[in-house]
Amino acid sequence: MKTSGLIITTTVLAVLLLTVVQPNVAAPAQDETDLDANLAQARSAQRPRIEFIRTVDFYLRDGQFVTGKVVEEDKSKITVEQRDGSAIKVLTYTKKEIDSRTVHISNVPEHRFYDQLGDYFAGRTWDFRDDPDDFIGAVRAYEMAKAAATKSERRQEEIDQIQSKIDKLQADRQTWTEQVRDRAKLKELEFQATFDQRIKDLEKRFDQTTQLLDQALERFDTFAKQTDKNFDGLKQNLSDLNGDITGRIRVLEERVENNRQLIDDIGRFRYDRRYYY
Repeated sequence: MKTSGLIITTTVLAVLLLTVVQPNVAAPAQDETDLDANLAQARSAQRPRIEFIRTVDFYLRDGQFVTGKVVEEDKSKITVEQRDGSAIKVLTYTKKEIDSRTVHISNVPEHRFYDQLGDYFAGRTWDFRDDPDDFIGAVRAYEMAKAAATKSERRQEEIDQIQSKIDKLQADRQTWTEQVRDRAKLKELEFQATFDQRIKDLEKRFDQTTQLLDQALERFDTFAKQTDKNFDGLKQNLSDLNGDITGRIRVLEERVENNRQLIDDIGRFRYDRRYYY
């Protein structure tokens, strides 16, 4: 009986101990959950917000398409920072120039805007037209995209992608520089190798030009002589014509004088007959 009572007493004490210990064990777990939630909320509150850039695209009334970053806007005008070849220009358009039905304004994350700008300049490289400006513009845009992504605590994967674009562009620029140097050297060697031939070609062209000039001068001299001859003939013809006209005028004057004398004679004849009767 004593053994049974001891067993019962031990069991009751164990149950009581478990009842007392369990709340003490559960309490810390609940406190840890609340702490994690508070930390997550604090981190969310402290995380930098993403900066946005306002972009716009529209058509002018003359049909020209405009797209770019909004610099300033009011009731009468809008100023846009837009891409123009290998440069960035800031232009202002009045609201009267814009077809208001086509205006579309968007908010683009800053890091994405500059990432796309870098893609634009990078896509213009390797055409050997303003390539230095294109490389510089692309690297600068990617650096700004990386800075914006880092500031807004974007995923490391996005930041690494931008950095990989920068690294690739730097390598491409180095390769481009070497190729330009090689092209310039080849051009110089080509010029040196063909220098004598080019001199001969220039001399040949000069001789041909001189010959053509001599022929032209000869034709001009012939034309001048023929003109002088024609002019002399014209002078003679004019002199002969003048003499002929002068002679004809004299003949006419003589005829007029003869006619005048005949008229006078007729008048005197009539007068004499009247006097006779």
